Amino acid sequence: MKRIMIWFFLSVNLIFSKDKKMEINTYLGTQTPYVKVKREYTPPPPGYVPIYINHIGRHGARYLSTSKDIDYVINIFEDANKKQSLTEDGKIIRKYIINIANYEKEKFGLLTPLGKEMEKGIAKRMYENFPEVFGKEVIAVSTYVERTKESMNSFLEELSKYTSSNFFKSSSYGKIDPILRFFSLNKAYLEYKEKGDWKKELQNFENKEDFSTDFLKKFFSESYLKEIHEKNKFSQILYEIYGNQFDIKKNFGLGDFFTEKELKILWENENLSQYLEKGPGNIGNEISTNVSVILLKDFLVTSEAALLNRKTSANLRFAHAETIIPFASILKIKGASEQTDDLIEVKNIWKDYEIAPMGANIQWIFYEHNNENPILVKMLYNEKEIEFPIESQQKPYYKWEDIKKFYSEIVYFLLTPNFSK
Repeated sequence: MKRIMIWFFLSVNLIFSKDKKMEINTYLGTQTPYVKVKREYTPPPPGYVPIYINHIGRHGARYLSTSKDIDYVINIFEDANKKQSLTEDGKIIRKYIINIANYEKEKFGLLTPLGKEMEKGIAKRMYENFPEVFGKEVIAVSTYVERTKESMNSFLEELSKYTSSNFFKSSSYGKIDPILRFFSLNKAYLEYKEKGDWKKELQNFENKEDFSTDFLKKFFSESYLKEIHEKNKFSQILYEIYGNQFDIKKNFGLGDFFTEKELKILWENENLSQYLEKGPGNIGNEISTNVSVILLKDFLVTSEAALLNRKTSANLRFAHAETIIPFASILKIKGASEQTDDLIEVKNIWKDYEIAPMGANIQWIFYEHNNENPILVKMLYNEKEIEFPIESQQKPYYKWEDIKKFYSEIVYFLLTPNFSK
């Protein structure tokens, strides 16, 4: 079987070990490595200069988050091997997956070297694009998870090359973290995540055309396939392991066993899962978006404080895909917040590899004039200028007072005592 080469929408390739090459493709989902394309930013109105940055970022590329899923897959392959129920391809991929597990042993969940380079690159460009901002306090926070701490440290290490680290104040929240890990604390959301109707919808979508049975026939005998009761789960984990090769920049050969059509189907399944569980979801569903309201409030509060005290260069946050995805939705960013009940349409209106690739980030850049003109803000999503969901005569620059009013109304509505969604 020949290796499938699929061009990523940015046509960027990574060089892997053993002189082999793998192309980053659009079917890697949230495991897509962060790629920065050079862009010319829109100049601010005459007389305006940047004064402050408010930022939230996902951690950089990581190893597999835990050993749980790869152990699950290996156990099934080992059982099938003992029962002499593996095809020739099954015997080969079994060895490949064991090799990956051994390679990642004791590194599960940690940042890869590529992940650290991602964060350093974002930090470098932040300074290069907005050097006027720096020279005051840089307040950085991460979740308690090691890979977000590593992301923060890599970011600050690079930033310290351009501005004194004496200004840096860094810390990590504990496990009880309502700002960056709201998704693990909100009872209504946890109920939705575990028992919501979306799970049945996803299952029905994944079961279309009995894809997993056909896909797994290349690895297992037909009789053994009957013993794999969660074929969709097994297939999606194989897909996840395949995608992780791009984050560790090491080719173990899993691409030999996926056709472009199969990758597309597996990505559509995963993309829909992300959309329903963490993203905008069905029309009428609000909980998976509104769970991020505390982070939105924090953005407003820290922005206002920085403008008042004039002592802060930047607020930096390092978190997870589960943080970025709902936050982009509550901000009502185009392409990140649209809802639909047509599950087949989701892949056309919402793409997880654009919303939350490894290293995804949202930045609000604040500008002021040397006289009494209003404070302006522009938003960068993955370092690309993007519109706020309000009107402005100076796009992509918006009046801070208009932004504050728009989002404050959302916060007020969601945090009033009668709010129960």
